[in-house]
Amino acid sequence: MSFAAITTLALPAWSQQNAADLTNQSIEDLTNVEVSTVSKSDQKMSRTGSAVFVISPEDIRRSGATNIPDLLRMAPGVDVAQIDANTWAVSVRGFDAEFSNDLLVLLDGREVSNTLSAGVFWDVLDLPLEDIERIEVIRGPGGSVWGAKAVNGVVNIITKKAGDTHGGLVTAGGGNLEQGFGTVQYGGAFGKHTDYRIFTKHLNDDHMEGDDGEPGRDGWFLYRGGFRSDSRLSTKDSLTVEGDIYNGREGAPTAIFPSVTSVTSHIVDVNANLSGGFLQTNWNHTFSSRSERTRSRWFPTTSI
Repeated sequence: MSFAAITTLALPAWSQQNAADLTNQSIEDLTNVEVSTVSKSDQKMSRTGSAVFVISPEDIRRSGATNIPDLLRMAPGVDVAQIDANTWAVSVRGFDAEFSNDLLVLLDGREVSNTLSAGVFWDVLDLPLEDIERIEVIRGPGGSVWGAKAVNGVVNIITKKAGDTHGGLVTAGGGNLEQGFGTVQYGGAFGKHTDYRIFTKHLNDDHMEGDDGEPGRDGWFLYRGGFRSDSRLSTKDSLTVEGDIYNGREGAPTAIFPSVTSVTSHIVDVNANLSGGFLQTNWNHTFSSRSERTRSRWFPTTSI
């Protein structure tokens, strides 16, 4: 089992360090948690008509998880299976497969499923967990709001605003499987109306053990860098720009038959190169306390 050593620089503390103790809150307070995934607008959980579970920053900090699939294990009704060192199968209500195409996964409103299989490459859906504001998990059909891919549910990963992550952050850890991982991040402000954060992240995972006790040849590593900026254009307009880029390599051993007459398969080592990224902009205009409009644009550059 891996362990983590986390160090925070002596700079302005983040709001997550002062998270409220949920055990001291009443049931009414807990049902007043706001969610935005059910109807694409903020509303209290008690007023939604869906089965919603929210993973909070405090849940993330206490979980000890180092990746998003492991975080989703906390949500009831979500099935998470790790196939090998770099592959996960995540679904809702038992329809589990490596490329489940009936679960819609969003990151700040951006769909992260790949166009080839409509599934999610969970190995490259990686970001500093300290930057996550909450993860909203909806179990049940959401096609009327989100489209055909939300057959069994929706997972919406919402990151913190750049203004909530001022200061520096350094995390590092390692273990027998996760041999080394770490994040370096800094957040600040440009003038009075724009906040930003930039980060770089690295992980290096060892091979899992195969059925024969030998290394499974599925070890992998990944480098990632990214940013987010939030600007207040006017009293009614705001603009968010975020993006990242990554590069890595992972083992993917494959069973093949040497010939059409062969009765046994042979394992062939295949090393896959990982590279890609995205750039996303969100413009929000508030008409009144009950009406607003958001326009999003993103430019994926993912290749595997």
